[in-house]
Amino acid sequence: MKWLRLESQRYPLRQGETTIGRSPYCSVQLMSLQASREHAAISVSGDITTLTDLASRNGTFVNGRRITSPTRLFIGDKIAIGGLELVLFESATIPDAAASTQDNLAIPAAVLETTLAAVDPSPRRVGKL
Repeated sequence: MKWLRLESQRYPLRQGETTIGRSPYCSVQLMSLQASREHAAISVSGDITTLTDLASRNGTFVNGRRITSPTRLFIGDKIAIGGLELVLFESATIPDAAASTQDNLAIPAAVLETTLAAVDPSPRRVGKL
């Protein structure tokens, strides 16, 4: 799955269109006065990812070059909008990664049973009621 990274935030790029801009209605909301309300759009169709500037005032840049027509994106491309930098990256799907993590964190039954047996379930009183 392809993603956009903006500082510590991650945004999934699903099939179809992802809008970018200041508007709260955009899929990726930018907190920059230099970004237009609806600044740009990323379209994902199969394996092809395309970035389009939506007639923004300050432009959209890919790897330092201003785009003026729909531009194909590749993993590692840097998108500059309103003084902010977004990076396109790809990672394993969440369900696959989660399944792998669950397998790696599995606690053997013997350890779990020993730990549970050591816990004293009887209530203890502390002070007067």
